[in-house]
Amino acid sequence: LLLPLTAGEPDTFDLDKAVESFVESEAKLSKRKVVWWDVHRKEDDVKEARREHPPVTATAGPVVYGATKSSAKRPNVVYTQWVHNGQASSSQTTTIERKTEHKKTATWHVEGGFSYSGSVTASASFFIVNIETKHQISLDLKGGYREEVSDTETFSVNHVVTVPPMKSVKIDWIITDAVQEVPWTSTVAVAGHIAIKYTEKLEGTFVWYYNFPYLGDSRLKYAGDDTYLYTANGTFTGVKAHEAHLRITEHDYQAYGGRSSAVTTYTIPLSLTP
Repeated sequence: LLLPLTAGEPDTFDLDKAVESFVESEAKLSKRKVVWWDVHRKEDDVKEARREHPPVTATAGPVVYGATKSSAKRPNVVYTQWVHNGQASSSQTTTIERKTEHKKTATWHVEGGFSYSGSVTASASFFIVNIETKHQISLDLKGGYREEVSDTETFSVNHVVTVPPMKSVKIDWIITDAVQEVPWTSTVAVAGHIAIKYTEKLEGTFVWYYNFPYLGDSRLKYAGDDTYLYTANGTFTGVKAHEAHLRITEHDYQAYGGRSSAVTTYTIPLSLTP
């Protein structure tokens, strides 16, 4: 199951908006009006200049995971049964035999995002959680984006529990999830030139080309060869079954299902083999 979700207002480097702001600034600086600006080389005036002044591209590298920043255990009661033994001197047994489907999830949240003319996606391999039907996803790097992939596992229990004389026993089947949060990054490589056509010639030509230092944004780091890098980042959360057990709570037996204070509580470890 694949669920693309959206969150609140994120921190996103919007390349289109950054270019638009730059064009407006250049128009004021040059005291000229702009006919158009082009990052894709769609305008006829600049189509032939693609080799010398290539269009702007943004390519995301794969998602790289860091060290675990938090981990927790989350118990889930998946089944409960009461057994009452009103016999004065004899124990009795009961068999807990059940199956349950248990969900595991892998979630990527984009915190420091990047967008350009639609979407920029990064390849994300699965981490911590194994989803048998998928090996990787294509993660939209727009800030605030959240993508969740989930799967289910079927677990079973078949165990005999002894109920002492004159006891009411509460039996809880508990599956505990391991929840881990891991930071991730994806490096976006930005290259190419911005083309601007003015209504009047500027130093002898209507069309000017600009590369990314002109944007003046410190989040873009020069990497050489007319390429600039932006680091998108976020948090990956993996949730999967960690252990299972029966929790047995013995109460003094009372007629008509009355409950007294717990007398004894103990656990019985179970296998997590599906």
